Amino acid sequence: MRPLLVSLLALLPVAALGQPAAPGAFACPASVEVESSAQLRAPEGFTVARAPTSHWLRGADLFDGPPAELAQLRGDGGDRRTRREWWTLDPANTRRYHIICRYEGLEEGLEAVLPAGLRRCTVETYREDARAMRGGRVVLGPDGWVRVTCTR
Repeated sequence: MRPLLVSLLALLPVAALGQPAAPGAFACPASVEVESSAQLRAPEGFTVARAPTSHWLRGADLFDGPPAELAQLRGDGGDRRTRREWWTLDPANTRRYHIICRYEGLEEGLEAVLPAGLRRCTVETYREDARAMRGGRVVLGPDGWVRVTCTR
């Protein structure tokens, strides 16, 4: 089977999963919508049905500079009780911080350069007890959420 290639079509805003970031702050989109571009060969009598699917945010990676430079930052701490992890950022850093928002079921992510002057990025996770699986990966979907925000 050929690898499944996806193209990011549009960000799907999901107001129930999080508030928009404050001015000068940053938040990863709660989900993305993708359309398959796999090269499927349909047997006689069938056609390939393409339909967009939503993929929910599952985390983020933070970098000191462009991700190609491989300067990924480790989190400063976490609290298992509140299901929060965070990075403390140096607002005086002359290099720009980059973030990659990661989505369930996708190899690709969304990369962004963070606004200057941010001091902290936080990943919050909430899951219901029952989790579904898609392609061997845990699917959070509407029954669970991840919120990634960076603030001053």
